[in-house]
Amino acid sequence: MMWQTAVIALLFSCTMIAQTSSTNTLKHLRSAPLNSPLPRQRVNQFAKAAQRNDNDTDTRLLRLTEKHNNMTDHYLCCLHVNILDFYLHQVMLPSEPLEIKYPISRTVTEDLHRIAKDLKICMTKNGKYDRHLHTFKEEYKKLGRQGQTKALGELDILFEYLTRFCREKRSQ
Repeated sequence: MMWQTAVIALLFSCTMIAQTSSTNTLKHLRSAPLNSPLPRQRVNQFAKAAQRNDNDTDTRLLRLTEKHNNMTDHYLCCLHVNILDFYLHQVMLPSEPLEIKYPISRTVTEDLHRIAKDLKICMTKNGKYDRHLHTFKEEYKKLGRQGQTKALGELDILFEYLTRFCREKRSQ
C-alpha cells in the first residue's frame, strides 16, 4: 500500500513538473541580450553605419509589424526569430569585406547568435511563417547587392521587434 502511494505521488510530481516547464517555455520567451542596453547600442551603431551606405530610402524590407486578429506575441516573436535566422545564415555571413566595412559586425553577430540560440524553440520549418518570410526574402533578393546593406540598416528594427514581441511575461 505504501509503495502505491509513493508511485502516485511520483506520477503527480512528474505531471506537475511537465506542465510547469511547458507553460514556462511559452510564457518566458526571452534572451539576455534583449534585456541589456549594450547589445542594443551595438545593433543601433551597426544599423546606423549601414544606413549611411544605403541610398534607397523608399524601400523597406521589414514592414511595420502590428498585431492582427489571430497574431499573438508568441507568433510575432517566432516570426522575427525566423527572420533573424535568415539574417544569420544569409545576410551576416562572416566575411572580410563585412568586417572591414563594419568592424562591430562580429560582436553584433555573436549577440544575435545568442538570441537565436535562446529562442530556438521558435525555429520551425513547418511553413507557419512562410508567407511573411517569403515576402521578406523576395524583397531582399530583388535588391541584389544592395539587399545586404538594406537588411543591415534595418537590423535595429528587427532587434526592436524581437524585444517587443519576445517578452518575458506575455499576456494573451
